[in-house]
Amino acid sequence: MKKNIILIIAIITLITVAFCGCVGNDPQAVTTGAKVKLESSVVELVDSKFEFIKTSEYDSDCDCEVEFLKSVEVSFLLHNIAGRDITASVTAEFYDKEDNLLWISPQPKTIHNMFKDYTESSYLPANTFSYDGQRLESVDHAILVVVEAEE
Repeated sequence: MKKNIILIIAIITLITVAFCGCVGNDPQAVTTGAKVKLESSVVELVDSKFEFIKTSEYDSDCDCEVEFLKSVEVSFLLHNIAGRDITASVTAEFYDKEDNLLWISPQPKTIHNMFKDYTESSYLPANTFSYDGQRLESVDHAILVVVEAEE
């Protein structure tokens, strides 16, 4: 009888552990509020990611892999609060800790047909800005500027 109870408890524990899993948190990613701000009167920021993309190369001098920054990416999910269907134009601005502007995206991203109360639910390339220019290591935060685009 005791063996059956112990076996049942072990099975329940294994099933619980299997279904819980671990959520993989990227140590370079920061969620909304900390590193990504929004300037807009037509949308609100539902979620965002601020991520330093790193890469590594083999260095023959030290006979080891050397890691360095490749780019900074900002991904975002928006919610239409304009009260009507809109097309949104999104521009990203990257700043250092002293709020010095480092880069403005040269080409805004356009999100067509954002229906009234529509909320984006998945990160797509269309919702990502990437900066790989000078002073990359100085990037501290980003501001997304969203305006209603002319159709």
